[in-house]
Amino acid sequence: MKRKPILIACPERLKFVPGTYECDESGRYQLGADGRFVLARARCGQDGGRCAQTLCALHRYNRRGPGSWYPVDIRALSEETQKAQPKPDFTRGDGSNGHIIDYEC
Repeated sequence: MKRKPILIACPERLKFVPGTYECDESGRYQLGADGRFVLARARCGQDGGRCAQTLCALHRYNRRGPGSWYPVDIRALSEETQKAQPKPDFTRGDGSNGHIIDYEC
């Protein structure tokens, strides 16, 4: 399976970190039926793919149970996003700035 670079809004680092995402033979991201990125197709590249944060839903040992941390956002990596270095919004709906993000896989 081919993969393309993405940016993942990491709730641990409070910034975008590199990652990869599945793509088809023509190089298009394999998005869900709703046109959004699917968490199961994303891989985190933080610390060379060896991030030690086991609470992160993208960590290979995470079982995505209660208390798991989920990316706030996943974005396609383009020349525009590389230059602009977008800032993710980590403010939760309740106004707090927490690590636990409600996200359904």
